Parts: sequence; structure tokens; C-alpha cells
Amino acid sequence: MRIRKVHSRDLSDSADQVGALFDGLGGPADRLWPTERWPTTPLELDGPLAVGTARRYGAVSSPPV
Repeated sequence: MRIRKVHSRDLSDSADQVGALFDGLGGPADRLWPTERWPTTPLELDGPLAVGTARRYGAVSSPPV
């Protein structure tokens, strides 16, 4: 059985503004990761956000995508 998990958000900002949000993902000024709900599980990336970048959040590690 295959499971597909999809996350979506409706954004009214410009592509440049949304791109800036993604550029900050996993960094000290990350505005996307829900730290107000998960303050002890910050998102960590092994490099810039790109296909193949491994990521971790708290005790959970995910293989590169």
C-alpha cells in the first residue's frame, strides 16, 4: 500500500516573497517551520534547500528527496 502525504498552503504573496520564505527554511530566521507548536524540534537541513538535501527535525531523520 502506498501512502501519499500532501501539505498545502494558500499564499497571496508574490513568487519572490514566497521564494524568500523557502530560502529561510531550516535557518535561524525560519518563518515557515511551526516552532510555536513544535519548539523543541527545529528543522535542520544538511545544505541549501534542494532536491537531495537530507533533513532532520528533532529525533526524526528523513532520507534525501
